[in-house]
Amino acid sequence: MAGPDRLPEGRERYSPLTIIVNNVVFALILITGAALCSLLWQPLGWIYAIAGLVMAIFVMRALVCVHCYYYDKWCATGWGKLAALMFRKGDEEHFGQCPGVKMAPWFYFDLLFFPLLCGGIAAYTKPDLPMDVLSILVVMLLLEGYVFAVLVRRRTCADCRMRDDCPGSAAKTAKK
Repeated sequence: MAGPDRLPEGRERYSPLTIIVNNVVFALILITGAALCSLLWQPLGWIYAIAGLVMAIFVMRALVCVHCYYYDKWCATGWGKLAALMFRKGDEEHFGQCPGVKMAPWFYFDLLFFPLLCGGIAAYTKPDLPMDVLSILVVMLLLEGYVFAVLVRRRTCADCRMRDDCPGSAAKTAKK
């Protein structure tokens, strides 16, 4: 594990444009996901959006960002700065083993997969829904493809100083 003295090369801070793009894409995923969930049951859209925001803004920041090199720094999402406003710094040496890092892939998978499931069920069980449902599903799939193929793999993980310590780093799978 790379400690503070042996950080792998990577960005010290990300550009404001990267931070803005990452947060806009995250917001679009939440909005699109809420729209898909609400097709199945209206309150489900609100539950999805509120739960997603609470998990992203508070829970994941408390469990992940406090242990990250980018705590109180401009990471790819700016959430290291957000975490510093709300929580005390944790132990960076335990980043790869912290509960949040282990929970993060499941959180983001659920954030992306659950709305697709809801939209698919709604489209199947409610054939009278307009074709807009298909458009929303396509937008969600395009956003997810962009997140995984471009945003994470090429821009965020590849330049991150924590990429060698992060179990979910796409930079590791890109090297193989």
